Amino acid sequence: MSSDLRFEFTKENIDIYLKELGKEYRRQSGKGMPAELILIGGASVLINYGFRNMTTDSEYLIAMKLRSGRQYKSDLSDVLGILAEHEKEGTPLSMKQIRKAVTDLYGDWNSLPNASQVFIENVMENSGFEQLYEQITREEQETKELLIQLEENYPGIITRANVNGIAENLQEKADRASILARLRQKKSVDTKITDEKNQAAERIWRNFILL
Repeated sequence: MSSDLRFEFTKENIDIYLKELGKEYRRQSGKGMPAELILIGGASVLINYGFRNMTTDSEYLIAMKLRSGRQYKSDLSDVLGILAEHEKEGTPLSMKQIRKAVTDLYGDWNSLPNASQVFIENVMENSGFEQLYEQITREEQETKELLIQLEENYPGIITRANVNGIAENLQEKADRASILARLRQKKSVDTKITDEKNQAAERIWRNFILL
């Protein structure tokens, strides 16, 4: 979990890694063997867009980011960055295009987490992508720092199963006026935690915030 939070590709180092990958491939396969390299997720954001310094049709990249929806990484700010750049270039993406991309990749719109569905619906209704991008980038970084601090204080308490729920709660506690929290709200979201480990994690982060 901690390694997932700490390591990031950047515009500066991704070219280095790609060149090294090419060298290793030629060493093992020879110069005459062609190969195709497909970049997805954060890597494709770095290569194709200028809004983000750290880690292909854009609507499909948005679909993948919404499916992950991690508040401690850059998933949601990446969505806003892509929308903002398309708007500036005069080729705005529509909700219809995004829905189609989600369905093409995952079979059904409801394959997305509820919070991601509400997030993109609210964002597309309100617009103002560039301003939201800047605000949400700051909030994601703050949430990431809180998670790192929590993991350092209570090693092993954060897991892949509970990290999104803990991140959301940490963010709401840290800033009642959180833009990201409000964009991801849904009236009928079920917030009960049934797993024993998740219940223990929730008690710990509550105590942590109150300290």
